[in-house]
Amino acid sequence: MTQRTTLLASAAVIAAIALLPVARAATEPKEAAPSAATEATDQALVDMKALTEQSTRFKADAEAALKVLDEKQGILDTLLKDTKGARQFTDDMVRLLQATADRLAPNAPYMTTLQAQLEIVRALSRNAQASTDPANRPFAETFDRQAGQIAAIIAEARDLGTRLVAQVETMKLSRDRIGFAYAAAKTDAFIQAAREYLDTARGVLSGATDLANRANTINSPAVPTQ
Repeated sequence: MTQRTTLLASAAVIAAIALLPVARAATEPKEAAPSAATEATDQALVDMKALTEQSTRFKADAEAALKVLDEKQGILDTLLKDTKGARQFTDDMVRLLQATADRLAPNAPYMTTLQAQLEIVRALSRNAQASTDPANRPFAETFDRQAGQIAAIIAEARDLGTRLVAQVETMKLSRDRIGFAYAAAKTDAFIQAAREYLDTARGVLSGATDLANRANTINSPAVPTQ
């Protein structure tokens, strides 16, 4: 074999070795790129999962909202009753005031009890002063002091009773004004509760609208063909 032949053979071997990766790459199977239909299906599954989660949240929120609506309805019913009873409210105040004044009337049990106790203590004072035992006479001073305290209470009670009677008449004259003010305050509270009721219902509608809009943007996953 000549030197020229040897060189040609060597070159052929080197060329063959260089071509091996190319040939291997050509013969090895290539991974197929995902099709547009596959990508669409995957995205649809992701969207449906998100829609399911949103639906679950909406259900919980709607159930909570219904409880709030029931609570608000109870408040509204109470305020309605209070507004209707504004006149009764003022009548009750007059009645309570009159009942308090009656407790301090001259013939009321409280007053007659005070007077009876005062008479007993004054009698005890006289008995102590008249006692033949000098050791008993100091009690007269004690009973006199106590009698003075009871008499002061009686005088204060009479004055308070008189002022209560006068206040009853004043309350009767201003009864309508107090009733109107009471009804107006209750109506303000009613309006606030009614607005909160609507806001709660509006929140349910907003959640349902968002859920429906999201559902309309989702395409069903493609069904693979056999």
